[in-house]
Amino acid sequence: MARIGTGPVLIATTGFGRPPVLDLGETTMRKLIPLLAVAFLFSGLTFLKAEDKGKEKTITGEGQCAKCSLNETESCQNAIVTDKGGKKTTYYLVHDAVSKKFHSNICKTTKTVTATGTVEEKDGKMMLTASKIELGGDKDDKDKK
Repeated sequence: MARIGTGPVLIATTGFGRPPVLDLGETTMRKLIPLLAVAFLFSGLTFLKAEDKGKEKTITGEGQCAKCSLNETESCQNAIVTDKGGKKTTYYLVHDAVSKKFHSNICKTTKTVTATGTVEEKDGKMMLTASKIELGGDKDDKDKK
């Protein structure tokens, strides 16, 4: 028999005389399972956050013009200032047909307003996309008048 090469070829064997099987599967699975668990967790949290984003909220507060009364914007924009526990929060209404139609009620004056819509934070400001805006506060305020 003729040999090719310069020396004997050594093959690592197990105790049973066969070559060892590379056990990459167990190591890979140990890394893959936690990775998939984290990905699943974050996808669930994203889904919950997106679900909250679409919920409608009702906000009652002082309706003001963000330009004329608050001096915070360059053009007229509806804003509702709420006071919860001594902390003031300003909700800026998104320019749409509902807010533009209502703006004449609060430009250059301050009135109690109740607005219903979806709220999201944008550039550090609370933005309200209103589906309905009414003058006056909650029902208890209307009964007192």
